[in-house]
Amino acid sequence: MPFFCMPFFACNRQVDSLDKRQCNLQSIPQDVERYARSLEELLLDMNHIKDLSKSLFRLHKLKRLYLNDNDICQIPSDIAALENLQELNLSRNEISDLPDDLKRCRQLMILDLSSNPITRLPAAITHLTSLTHLGLNDVTLTQLPANIGALVNLRSLEVRDNLIHSLPSSVGELKNIVRLDLGQNEIDELPSTVGQLQKLQELYVDANNLDKLPDDIINCRSLEQLDISENKIVALPDRIGELSCLTDVTLSMNCISVIPASIGKLRQLATLKVDKNALTQLTPAIGACTVLNELVLTENLLGELPSSIGNLKSLRNLNVDKNQLNEVPSTIGQCTALGVLSFRDNRIEELPLEIGRLENLRVLDVCNNRLSFLPFTINVLYNLQALWLSECQSQAMLKLQVDQDPRTDIKVLTCYLLPQQRAQTSLDAPSKQFTGGPKVHFTDMEATQDEEDHLPIGQFERHDTPHPKPHAGQKVKKSSIDGHIIHHDNHSNQPSSLALTKRPSVSEEHKPLLNPDQPRSALKHPPVHQQPSSSHAQLETSVETGDVERSVVFSNQIASNEGVGTKLKRVNTPHYAKGSRPSVMTTSKIHADEDGASTTIETLNIVVRRDTNGGMGLSIAGGLESTPFKGDDTGLFVSKLTPNGPAELSGLRVGDKLMLVNNHDVQNVRHDFAVQCMHQSPEVITMTVQRERTLNTPRQQPPSVLVPTPHPIPMQKQTSSSSQPIPSTASSSSLGTALYGDSSWDGQSEEVELVRDARSSLGLSIVGGSDHCSHPFGVNAPGVFISKITANSPAARCRRLRIGDRILFVNGCDISAAKHNEAVEALKNSGRTIRLGILHEKQPAGLREVFLSRNFESDSLGFVICGGISSAPANPSDKTDEGIFIERIKIESEEMIRQNVSPGLRILEVNEDSLLGCTQLEAAGLLKRTGKNVRLLVCGSGLSGHSVSVRFLLAPPRISRC
Repeated sequence: MPFFCMPFFACNRQVDSLDKRQCNLQSIPQDVERYARSLEELLLDMNHIKDLSKSLFRLHKLKRLYLNDNDICQIPSDIAALENLQELNLSRNEISDLPDDLKRCRQLMILDLSSNPITRLPAAITHLTSLTHLGLNDVTLTQLPANIGALVNLRSLEVRDNLIHSLPSSVGELKNIVRLDLGQNEIDELPSTVGQLQKLQELYVDANNLDKLPDDIINCRSLEQLDISENKIVALPDRIGELSCLTDVTLSMNCISVIPASIGKLRQLATLKVDKNALTQLTPAIGACTVLNELVLTENLLGELPSSIGNLKSLRNLNVDKNQLNEVPSTIGQCTALGVLSFRDNRIEELPLEIGRLENLRVLDVCNNRLSFLPFTINVLYNLQALWLSECQSQAMLKLQVDQDPRTDIKVLTCYLLPQQRAQTSLDAPSKQFTGGPKVHFTDMEATQDEEDHLPIGQFERHDTPHPKPHAGQKVKKSSIDGHIIHHDNHSNQPSSLALTKRPSVSEEHKPLLNPDQPRSALKHPPVHQQPSSSHAQLETSVETGDVERSVVFSNQIASNEGVGTKLKRVNTPHYAKGSRPSVMTTSKIHADEDGASTTIETLNIVVRRDTNGGMGLSIAGGLESTPFKGDDTGLFVSKLTPNGPAELSGLRVGDKLMLVNNHDVQNVRHDFAVQCMHQSPEVITMTVQRERTLNTPRQQPPSVLVPTPHPIPMQKQTSSSSQPIPSTASSSSLGTALYGDSSWDGQSEEVELVRDARSSLGLSIVGGSDHCSHPFGVNAPGVFISKITANSPAARCRRLRIGDRILFVNGCDISAAKHNEAVEALKNSGRTIRLGILHEKQPAGLREVFLSRNFESDSLGFVICGGISSAPANPSDKTDEGIFIERIKIESEEMIRQNVSPGLRILEVNEDSLLGCTQLEAAGLLKRTGKNVRLLVCGSGLSGHSVSVRFLLAPPRISRC
């Protein structure tokens, strides 16, 4: 007779696991107590539980409890009832403290408390001797328990992203630890007891403040992965090669100048990253790391690679971007496994023929070098998928043509991107003063195949960027136009200077334009500038014609003026050439904008005489069937000028609109027609241009909130009677000691009267205020200070103002204790004539000018900077100091040594740009765009001795090389 289960009694099911993840629970389910006798695993993560009910702690057989990603604020002491608990995950909650009774969970092996606002670990946690994994990431810990070594069974300890400054020496007692993650803390030094961790396989100490590794670390013979990136480490232990098990080593963003030769003993090393350091040479011992498959040496100071690099038969990725390589060793051809080879931003003039042996090479990047041609053996790289010769090229692979090297008579390969020239990248800002320039987007190449097919061999033209040609009529004779592409921003009224002033939060479409005449200030926090979402490509032609076979070419010395707004701001106007001064014909179309500024359009006749080479030194953009240079205006505009070239000396300015060229109307013509008109002129070209000028007419303002000082300060009165701009350039040296010297003025007060120039500018910038720092001025006595005096401005011509002078009042209104914005408004609303009460403060120690020169604009200036807004403070004695400092001098920089420039100096100005209130990225951009001749205004940092050593400097991710 068959047996049937009769339901006389309820089945007593045994449930050992309950999964309630992502069930939108607000509390512990009531039915969990039903399974108290059998439940071993309870998964309640990713809910909205705030409180732990008593029923939870009656689950005495519970081994795994997951409560992560909830809203729990407190762990009750009843947790001690879960004596069989082995895994407890409380990460990503709101727990601020742990009960001491947690120590009764003796069998607990895995405990994760990450991402909770825990500031202190109870000593009881060290009683959990069965722990194998302890997660304490992102819990704002400042220290670990002193007896952390009591957790003898611990195999993994994660304390990433905390505020830990030091480790207890007992960490060396964690004999079984395999993984130790200390990244993103503030650790200054690792204890020597780390060397006792014989079983340690993974050590992560990235993003800390280490300046060295303990020598005892070489005793961690089981170490396989070592990450010490983003520190201040200057040198590695000489015996690092004794860590024979190492497979991955990351040394990125430190200050390492030499890799020890013992690294050649790391026969199992597969990945080595030493990018963003200060390597001046790569040890030949690297060739002994025969299993190395990835080597990253980006952003160092390497002048050459050792020939032993050819021994790296397994190397698949070699990146040596942004160094100073002059050549590539021929042994590179022995690295037959290479798939990616990158030498971008170096000084390489020739690639070896042996590069053709890299049969597996897929990507070859040699952008921004000095190559004149490519070796003929490139033709046999059948797996090559990308060949990058310029940042501006639109296709990964190029059509190469055979040519002959005139020096050696051997076959070479070339194309329209060779010989190489420096690409116009986003670092080449449209204006010397606008550091947050528009983003540049390159258009796809059209019709280049047809052009290349018709190019005669050996006569290749240089095209930085292939340009789309929407109409066939746009193509012009190749003998007269070199089709360079210069990118311009849509927003023609983009300001040419970076206004670092706080603004109320407004929507982007209603955000006001920045006033280029507004005094610049240094802020505690940097402003956020919205970048334009797109840019238009613009066809430009540099008119440098000479003999009968004149051609239009580009010069590397053309000033980078693209992006300058139509509201032109003349700075350092050179002398007009004799007999070529512009004559004003008419003035029309005067209107006022919303901020009260009047704009007038002037029409001028300008005569330009060619130089001895037949060049004019200008570029034009726009025209019919071309992308407009300004808004929707299809006219022709001056887009670039060669500094001190014939066009600039004759009075032309960037943004001038061409009306007539030698009596030919060019208002509604194509670009090539205007170029042809200029070519037809033998020596003298007469142009009629329109120029916009902005005349600031201040609106009537409400009464100022600033209160006149009740006690008048005795002043000497000095008046600047000159109100018209002087055509010549006044340098700081021509102004005597007024700007930077003459200590006899220190402590004196006087009243200075200034008259605004034709552009309504005073020519001075301010920093400080009661709500802002103003380093290096008024460190102990806040106030409003003059931070920059523009050459040839009313402030400079009065010869009674210096950098660092304290402004006490403006037209009788006391601003000595005013906020920064109040001081700015007082200066803006002061009218045409302004009276300033000045106290000549003692200037920063060592204030002086330094003049540097370099052979090529691509050459390094020879120093590294640190500091700036939003960077870690570079001044250890003052955390509020956001200045830009010289972090270190490169060894090969004799120029810096001759100029007596040392680490720790503060940079106040670069050429005509102030670095006060700049982010480090902005400062680095200004330094890289300085050209061949550079003027620095520097002063002593106020630091001494050990303070200016590498130890005090910020972490290398925030260090920029110049």
